[in-house]
Amino acid sequence: MASQAGAHEEAFGQRLARIESFMEHAATREDLLNLKLWMLLCAIGAIAGGATLAIAVVQLFIG
Repeated sequence: MASQAGAHEEAFGQRLARIESFMEHAATREDLLNLKLWMLLCAIGAIAGGATLAIAVVQLFIG
């Protein structure tokens, strides 16, 4: 009976080790939040840059 429990624990340990090794490459919740923030800031920057460029072009043709 003791050897059967030991084999079960060893199999569980192996499965747990496989899951842990996979999780090393998985993104965490914090990683995803940082990515979303970075993308939002880039979008805001692109909009602001595009608006600035459009105003500059209009000023060039008007002025």
